[in-house]
Amino acid sequence: KIRAPGSCQAFAPSPNLRSHQRRKPTRPLVRGFVHSRLAHEMMCLAFTCALLLVASAASAWHSANECEEGPVALMQLKSAVKGHGIVARINQAATAEERANLLRPVAWLHPMKCGSSFFNVLVGLDSLWVDCLDELRLPAAVRKGDTTDALSPLLEKCPGVFGEIPDSCTDPQCWWGGHISVSTTYSGNQGHFVGMFRTPEQMLLSGYNELHAWFRDEPPKDALEYAVTMQGCVTKMLAGNTGQSPCRSDKAKVPDAATVALALKHLREGFAWVGITDEWDMSICTFHAKFGGACLAGDFSNVNPGTNTTASLYDTTPLRGWVDEADHLIFTEAQHMLREDQERYGVSFASCSEWCF
Repeated sequence: KIRAPGSCQAFAPSPNLRSHQRRKPTRPLVRGFVHSRLAHEMMCLAFTCALLLVASAASAWHSANECEEGPVALMQLKSAVKGHGIVARINQAATAEERANLLRPVAWLHPMKCGSSFFNVLVGLDSLWVDCLDELRLPAAVRKGDTTDALSPLLEKCPGVFGEIPDSCTDPQCWWGGHISVSTTYSGNQGHFVGMFRTPEQMLLSGYNELHAWFRDEPPKDALEYAVTMQGCVTKMLAGNTGQSPCRSDKAKVPDAATVALALKHLREGFAWVGITDEWDMSICTFHAKFGGACLAGDFSNVNPGTNTTASLYDTTPLRGWVDEADHLIFTEAQHMLREDQERYGVSFASCSEWCF
């Protein structure tokens, strides 16, 4: 038995494939007809066997021991077949220096409540600033205010560091701080995106603590109303083309299947690196393993702890079992991409403890 590609059902060749070997003797007058028919059936048998070999090889290529289902598995299969231009080139490059050179100019997608502190990682990566004079380089931020209004004037003197920005923004920090979607800049920045992702319910509960981007006259009655209203934030950022932030109470809309599919496509084909905020230290180590540069103290500092910060995960009981289904598909794929990088570059807690943290 072999597995059909993309299916969890096994199949076997029909027992009728060899039925011609058990035919009754025929009269000489029809021997030519029989020989012709036997030749035809043997050709069919050979063709069928060839198809089975191809199917078996495709099945083994897709998964030797397991069979996956769902949108994420489909996206992974398409990824293996197609490749992704600059993303594939970065992943296949032999050295961190080559990968860092291919990353420039970088585009940082910043979902709400997903790591403003990543600013320090970009500021501290020397290879990103090779065309910038040392005296123009910025120090690591120690608070969120250090990440605003400081970088934009610098970029005029250091072009080529950051990629295209939406027409609705006048500087990259509008994009970062305003949680703007990939917008019309996706094609120009494809393969150069980086970003931190977070468990959807944790992101929404963090937003609820500050009523982040809540613009309705009446506040939400509870965390669940806030979460249901704001759901799909990351999905809409990855698929959106409005040049504005889709993560607002006045932009409430549950992503449909087509939006989710496009978001997954943009994530897999557009991002050179992704991290997980709940695995910050390992994500930063993976970033440096991939693109080089030293792990700096500023890479691990929280420059925007917020008013209700916690060192542990938020209690999700107030959501009463509700989950953000669209963003969970995105988050699951982001986790998978991070694991791929960790395997590709030999990243483990033990190795990171030796050279990064």
